[in-house]
Amino acid sequence: MTIKELYLGNNIPIEMRYTSDSEYVRLSAEWVKLYDEFIAGLSEKQREDFDRLTDIHGDQNCISNERCYTQGFRDGAELMLEILREESE
Repeated sequence: MTIKELYLGNNIPIEMRYTSDSEYVRLSAEWVKLYDEFIAGLSEKQREDFDRLTDIHGDQNCISNERCYTQGFRDGAELMLEILREESE
């Protein structure tokens, strides 16, 4: 990924794909299997509550990921500025 690709919106991290043999895909499949097994034994109200809990957790993860991504950019910029300052001294 280049800065130009990022600027043009050609490479958006949230849209990056995972290979079918990745750890992420394996964990996702395991999560779906366990989720299906778990909710099978719940009442309708419990399912709704559990789905709400997982939605809230997903929203928290999105906020956290955005914050980490932004902080990573800031950290990278700080490192670049420090390097440039050292070079000019």
